[in-house]
Amino acid sequence: MFRVEPHSRYTVTANEVPGLESTDISARFKSTNNVPIVADRSMYFRYRTGDGGEIVDGHASVGVKEPAKYWYAAEGLSSKDFDTWILVSNPNDKEVTANIDFMTEDGEVRSLTLTLPPMTRQTVNMKDAGLDDVQAGTFCASDDGIIMERATYFNYEGMRGDHESVGYPVQI
Repeated sequence: MFRVEPHSRYTVTANEVPGLESTDISARFKSTNNVPIVADRSMYFRYRTGDGGEIVDGHASVGVKEPAKYWYAAEGLSSKDFDTWILVSNPNDKEVTANIDFMTEDGEVRSLTLTLPPMTRQTVNMKDAGLDDVQAGTFCASDDGIIMERATYFNYEGMRGDHESVGYPVQI
């Protein structure tokens, strides 16, 4: 538990929390006294590219207010210079099934299904889903509320970097 003073901010450095030094995580923050809070995620990393290079960078994203069953991500690119990952988190106390549709520019839809145990996160590289040299938007539907993000890492014409975006939740 962390105490945040009024009109202030507090940083939790995940790799300084015992047991989280070198693991992938999702986090859930909840006010214990019903005071509204705002959470975001800043991430700093070394990412090894397929060509043997390295990207040393960081990105940030606003937190999500609540899980949703349906999410969109408008953009993703998979090529020799770009790696796009879809991150899906299950904040529930029960198993969730999530169906991911990659919608390509030519109208083809490629799908895969994830089974997420309670309180877990999984990541999918578009290349691992059979999408290489493809631009695609993503739609994710689940049988209970989840959280979806899209992260892209690139080494394009000598520029190395990344960008990340939380998905856009929709009601269907």
